[in-house]
Amino acid sequence: MQVNNPAIDRKLRRKANRQQRRTAALPLDLSAMQKRAEHDVRLRCNLSEAAMIGVPGAAKAKRKLNDVWTNRNSRNLTGFWNPGA
Repeated sequence: MQVNNPAIDRKLRRKANRQQRRTAALPLDLSAMQKRAEHDVRLRCNLSEAAMIGVPGAAKAKRKLNDVWTNRNSRNLTGFWNPGA
């Protein structure tokens, strides 16, 4: 089931526009970005349900999808990475 939430749509458009201005790249394909985001959410929901049922490895696979990490061996700001910023 797909919910059309105007606030989320505006947020995604603003994020895409910021990303485009930052990279000075070609215009973004928002429909492809939307499909990728929907696929990612669907995957996370399926893994969450599988983990609650007790499927072996589902919780570990869901944790591997986390994409924010910190390099703790570095003492400068270049060791930090946050794709959402």
